[in-house]
Amino acid sequence: MAVVEWPPGEFWDQLRELNRQLERLRQCVDQVLAKIPGWLSEAAKPIVAAWDKIVELSKKIWKELEVFFAEPGDPGRLNDAGKVFNESVQGTVSAQAGKFTETYMKVDDKWKGDAAEAYKKVLKPDAPQTLALKQYAGTVLEVGKALNNCRWAIIGFWIACGAALATLIGAIVAACIGVVSIAGTIPALLYGAGCIGAFLVAVGVAAGIAIGVMSDAATTFRIQNNGNDNLPAGKWPPSGVVAY
Repeated sequence: MAVVEWPPGEFWDQLRELNRQLERLRQCVDQVLAKIPGWLSEAAKPIVAAWDKIVELSKKIWKELEVFFAEPGDPGRLNDAGKVFNESVQGTVSAQAGKFTETYMKVDDKWKGDAAEAYKKVLKPDAPQTLALKQYAGTVLEVGKALNNCRWAIIGFWIACGAALATLIGAIVAACIGVVSIAGTIPALLYGAGCIGAFLVAVGVAAGIAIGVMSDAATTFRIQNNGNDNLPAGKWPPSGVVAY
């Protein structure tokens, strides 16, 4: 099976394009600054300050993305794990749980006495062991859903990042067009800085949503790991022993 690149290659292409446009913007700013005569040096200060703001915000972009690239997630593996739970485990367990009938579990109808009666209580359809198996079928289903939710949370995050990055690239291109004169440079740079700030906010919101979904999934894992709410006294019964 081929290994799927994650994040997708298109995202890396976008990052390279952003780098190119930021470099282009720097060159445009340098050209404008070179045209300013020495006796108008005061006019250059606001331009330099605006450019410094862009540089500062750009560093924040790479710092944020570095964190996400360190742990980009693996939706492919989550999808495979969810399929195993839903298609292989859950169906099998549910099928076995449905077989817990007195007829299916009867060993010898000639077996009489207290031991035989106790054994029937353990294996009857509403016995603790039966409930345990049925609950496990539900647990597998919930875990499978949680894994799938995590998968889509990761995919959704990177899609949101890609969309925000595409918007930012367009904004930097527009800023480059605006940097053609002293009068137009400062508004263009401030516009670019604002768009970089909006990008950081968008990425932060997308990350918050993804983290929220995965936190819910973690809660599901924890609850399903310990959730014996359908069992007597909230505990898994010992095999072959009636729980009172």
